[in-house]
Amino acid sequence: MFGEFNFGHVIVLLLILASVVLWIAALVSIVRADRLTATERVIWILVVIIIPLIGSIGWFAFGRPRRSASS
Repeated sequence: MFGEFNFGHVIVLLLILASVVLWIAALVSIVRADRLTATERVIWILVVIIIPLIGSIGWFAFGRPRRSASS
């Protein structure tokens, strides 16, 4: 079973681990976002749960509220 474990397997495992970490970070970020309404928060959580990788990337690219320049 582990006799054919090679560098390709390590890469795949690292990619899976990175996507899980990104997914968890997105969920934590959504829960902690102060500037979201309850409806927006629920929608983003559902998007991230239903389509984890794309939803997580979408949250960090488009959904996360920006800090204002005065903050």
